[in-house]
Parts: sequence; structure tokens; C-alpha cells
Amino acid sequence: MKKIFSWFVVIAILGGAISAFWWWRDRQATLQPVAEILRMAEVTRGDLEITVAASGNLAVNDKVNVFFRRAGTVAIVAVAENERVKAGQVLARLDTAELERAVQNAEIAVEQAQLNLTILTRPADATDLELARLTAQSAAQTLEALRLGKITAKADADALIVDAQRARENAFKDYQSVQDKGGDVGKAYAKYENLVEQERIARINANLIVKQADDQWLAAYYRYQQAQYALKKQEQGPNATQLAQAELQVTQAELNLEQARRNLADAVLIAPGDGLVSAVNVQAGVSAPLQGAAVVLIDDSAFFVDVMVDEMDIGRMALGQVATITLDAYAGTPLRGQVENLAPAPTNVGGIISYRARVRITDTAGVAVRDGMTANVVVAASRRPAVILVPNWAIRTDLREGVIYCYRLENGAPVRVVVLLGERSDTHTEVLAGLEPGDVVALVTEERTLFSDLERP
Repeated sequence: MKKIFSWFVVIAILGGAISAFWWWRDRQATLQPVAEILRMAEVTRGDLEITVAASGNLAVNDKVNVFFRRAGTVAIVAVAENERVKAGQVLARLDTAELERAVQNAEIAVEQAQLNLTILTRPADATDLELARLTAQSAAQTLEALRLGKITAKADADALIVDAQRARENAFKDYQSVQDKGGDVGKAYAKYENLVEQERIARINANLIVKQADDQWLAAYYRYQQAQYALKKQEQGPNATQLAQAELQVTQAELNLEQARRNLADAVLIAPGDGLVSAVNVQAGVSAPLQGAAVVLIDDSAFFVDVMVDEMDIGRMALGQVATITLDAYAGTPLRGQVENLAPAPTNVGGIISYRARVRITDTAGVAVRDGMTANVVVAASRRPAVILVPNWAIRTDLREGVIYCYRLENGAPVRVVVLLGERSDTHTEVLAGLEPGDVVALVTEERTLFSDLERP
């Protein structure tokens, strides 16, 4: 029984405490000072400029990476960074000595192939026939002489090796003799080692003599074959197959010449268009890079800002809209621009849908704009003429009641008024209901206690 009584006492105390709290709250409300007015403004009627703001980086009209199409050592670098170039201007050049020789050889090959075709199709006469016979006879005699030369060269080479071998063997015997007699073997062994080296050199020279004789004979053999072929053509005349082969040889030689000239042209780096050199990644005497750009050119005749626009704002934008661009580097100098492109496809990053927009700078205002500068863009999306306008700072939201309201001055006192809003700019918002032009709105202090959410609406 005592325990039940104790619970009644506790409940009574809690009830009294709660009643005292609500009495204190009501008392505080009656004693609360009048809200302080921090700012006032008149509701007006005017045009509302609706803008879309975004940020991005400046991009030039075009950027071209110019590559060497072949490997090689850079001979000349003809430009430097920040230099303006014209289309067709030489930017850099590789060492072209070998390529130039290849072109010359290809030109000679074309002339030879064309000459062969001319000779093949030209009717033979007695003089030409006799000349072909003499040429074939001379080639045969030369070939025979060089054949004998090969035999002589082989004999000379063998003799050279035998002499060196015998000298080395005698030196080894001398070394063994000195060693057997207990004499100083150092000098004898050094002589032996020297003759071993001489034998090795003699073998190399012997092989070289034989190879040179073989090469000379082989070249003479080719000339002999050509002379015999020419004589046969003179005697028999060309057939359809020979004519076709000669024509194909001319075509192949011309293709080889074209390729050689292309290779030579590829060794010269040419500017594909007018522009500004933004990077030079080569230097004379160093191999040209094949994986990266040798020279980077930019077309700075126009600048753009690529920005990402939220899907909530993209419907307000259209091609041709005027934009104001502010660069971080020139914060006090606004530039003029125009919307030039709106991407049809969205970009999804982390579930946020946005669209790429490109704004062209139409007036740089005399500042030195550069590729990559950070830019803030404000696009004049549309205009709402003759609407009721209220400053943005005067608008408040009551999340508990789900309403938007302003404080309107009535007889000098701020009165809360629920408003219906329309479009919004950076500074003002369109009022559809709740305020009229000439009304004065105020920014007032609002006190909020820890127990505000406990109050009933």
C-alpha cells in the first residue's frame, strides 16, 4: 500500500512540473520583446532575368597534336613555344640523308625500268644486235676472268693460312724446346701467343680475300645474265609475257619511288594549319618520339567554355542565348559569350544527371585569355516581363507547416504572410500570390528555442 502511495506522489510531482513549464512558456511569450527588423525593401513590379549559372574551363577552338610518322633523329627544330605559325610551315625535320639517297636510288630504278621497257619494245637492227653480242661476249670474258680470279684468291688465301699456321707451329716447338732445357720460357711463349693471333688475323684476311673474289664474280655473273638476256631479246624479240613483266617493273619502280618520297616527306613535320605553338616536345640530336606529340598547336582564334548544366536547368537553355563569363584570373572583367552547343545525351555521375553545354566567348574585353583558365558562366536564359518581385533575402520556409512566407510591415509591425512564388533569379523571385507592388517586406529576427518543435501548430 505504501508503494502505491509513493507512485501517486511521483506522478503528482511530474504533473505539477509539466504544468509549471507550460505556464512559464506562456509567460515568456507574453513578455517576449518585439522582433528586430534587420532590413526592409519594397515589393516592386518589373522584369525578372532568369539565369543559369555553371563553371568550367576555357578551351581553344582546336588543339592539334602533330606527330612524326617515322623514327629518326631530329636534325632541326624550327619553332619555339608561343610562336605563331602558318599552314604548311616547317616545324621540325629529321636527319634525311639516308631518305634522300633512297629517293635518288628509286628515281634511278624508275629510269632503268623505263629504259628496259623502251629497249624491249624498240625494233632491233643490225647495229643493236652486234652490240648485244659484243656485250655478251665481253661479259662472258669478264666472268671467266673472275672465275679464275676466284681460284687464285682461294689459293692465295690457303697459302696465307698455311704460312701463318706453320709459323705458329714452329713457335710452339721453340717454346717446348726452351721449356725442356729449363730456359726462360716467357719470351718464347709470348712469341707463340703473337703468332697464334697472327694466324687468326690471317684466317680473317683469307676469308675476306675469298669473299671479295666471290662478290666480284657474282656481280659479273649478274651482268653476264643480263647481257645474255639482252642478246636473246635482240635475236628473238619480246613476247607478251616479257612486255607485261617490263611494264610491271616500271609500275613497281614508280611505286617504290612514290613510297621513298613519302618517307622523305614524313621526315618533315609540317603545320596542318595556322595556329600558336603551345608545346615543343623534341630537340635536335635526339630521337623523335613516336608515341607522343612532337609539337602541339592550338587554334586560339576562338575560345569556349564547356560546362555541365543540371537537368533542372537545361530546359531553360537554348542556342544563341547570351552569357556572361567571369574568369578567376580576371575576376573584375566580365566577358561576353553565347551558347553555341547543347549536348543531346546526358552525363550520369553518381546518379546526378547533367548535360554538357558549350559557350563561345564573343568578346574577350581585351584580356589575355588562355587555354584551361577557370571560368564562371551565367547564361541569360529568359525574361519574365512586368512581374511582382520580392528580394530573395525576404523569403523564408516553414518546414513544419510546409509553407513559404515573408514578413510584411503593417502599421510598422512585421506580419507573417504566406506567399506563392514563381521563377527565381540570383537576386529576386516572382510572386504569384500573397504580396502586391508597394508592400514593404522585412527581414526580422526569429527566436527559436530548444522546445519549439514541441509546440502544437
